[in-house]
Amino acid sequence: MMNSLLHQAELLEASAAAERVAYLQGLDVLAAPILDVGCGNGYGVRELRASGISAVGVDYSLYRLSRWVQEGQQGRPLVVADAARLPFRSESF
Repeated sequence: MMNSLLHQAELLEASAAAERVAYLQGLDVLAAPILDVGCGNGYGVRELRASGISAVGVDYSLYRLSRWVQEGQQGRPLVVADAARLPFRSESF
């Protein structure tokens, strides 16, 4: 049952990410590159990159990173870091 609940939660998260990206595209506010801080499983990063927008995800959760790797999504750029101490040069995003 827990696997089923986790699967349902991840489907909802992926759907919400797709809706967020579509909404932002409709506002015409997306410019590359995008830094998705608190990206979770990286579904938003996946949607942005599928739209041709350069995006990098940052999350502090090793659990999220493990889920990302389990899904075979190592190709999505993910950085494990604290949002208060981002490891990027100023104005990189």
